[in-house]
Amino acid sequence: MKLQLTSVLILTPSVLAQVASGPPSGEHYSPIPLNTLSENSTSVNAVPYQANASLYYLGYKGDDWTRPFSKYWNPLMKPITDEVQKGMTESPYASRLAYTPQEAAGYLTRSGNSHEYGQWHVEKSTMSWRSADRTLVTGEMYDWWFGWHLADPQRYKLWHPVAHQYAWRYPNVADWGNKTLPQRYIGSHSFINEFIGNFASKLTVNFVEPESIGFNTSAFASQGIEAMVVGHITNEHVTNVTGNSYLMHQIRRKDDGSRELRSRFFLEQFTEDQGHQLGVHCALEMSHLATFLPKLYAEFKDTV
Repeated sequence: MKLQLTSVLILTPSVLAQVASGPPSGEHYSPIPLNTLSENSTSVNAVPYQANASLYYLGYKGDDWTRPFSKYWNPLMKPITDEVQKGMTESPYASRLAYTPQEAAGYLTRSGNSHEYGQWHVEKSTMSWRSADRTLVTGEMYDWWFGWHLADPQRYKLWHPVAHQYAWRYPNVADWGNKTLPQRYIGSHSFINEFIGNFASKLTVNFVEPESIGFNTSAFASQGIEAMVVGHITNEHVTNVTGNSYLMHQIRRKDDGSRELRSRFFLEQFTEDQGHQLGVHCALEMSHLATFLPKLYAEFKDTV
């Protein structure tokens, strides 16, 4: 036990240094403004693609602090809610409660689903979380975020400051002129690297049309659905995503006028430990996003 404790004490200063809440003492970085849509509607990745995962890092350092949005960087995240903790404790639920990605539209277009908080079903590989209830995040903000954050790893890191290490969008250049907010990200591939639990992995998220998985978007308004983000996911960084693993994030307006943020993951293979780790990761990042996205959107909604 003493050896394990010593190891933790040695590692802790290094970890804390990577997720510092501001530039090193005595150093100042002047913000470099972003291009606005009126100046240039072309979105380009902030940095070249980096395949070497050993060069990815947590937090901000050096010129990262010149990003004008760095003031929204906050590694002090709130703990998961009691509801999520209860869901994690009760899981896993009966495998017959699970459903496939192709069946998800029948569940996510209605209210009152059971087990909204934290579950995983090994048989059909379904995991679900209601990450934020009565959120101030609107569907417009959410769709904007999924286009805007893809092109800069430092934007991606705002979302989960102590787990997200890297993000790069394929294609490198995207024309946002006359595009709706969902059109800014649908069809793109997000090459990411993040910690889920104790281990970091390269992942690809290929954002697809909700219709491709069975949703009727023309009915969204009557169903209270303000945003529906669907991603086809796989390991490593690739432009040809196959298999039947998906993520889905939704902003839904409830009958009382408030909004909820719901997430679903469908993974072809995972262990119960991984299900727990992904549940904690999702609950933390989505609740954290809700703490700063309204102000971030108000300030940067017209930038590329």
